[in-house]
Amino acid sequence: MSDDPFSASIHGELFATAEMRGLLSEERRIAEMVRFEVALAKSEAACGVIPGTAASEIEAGLENFVPDLAAIGTGTES
Repeated sequence: MSDDPFSASIHGELFATAEMRGLLSEERRIAEMVRFEVALAKSEAACGVIPGTAASEIEAGLENFVPDLAAIGTGTES
């Protein structure tokens, strides 16, 4: 059972298609945050705000990032 009434299986695709639920999922939201952070690092390197090597390290460090949603949730409880 989902906490989100719009994602509840009893509603089928009444409120959102499977594709839209994928686009709005927690995993997708975090993936887009990571993509933004990489783009920001590259932009900052291009402007000389951070070294180019730092941007490369950020990109490499986030390349295979898989978020632990349970740990993130626990960290935001308080």
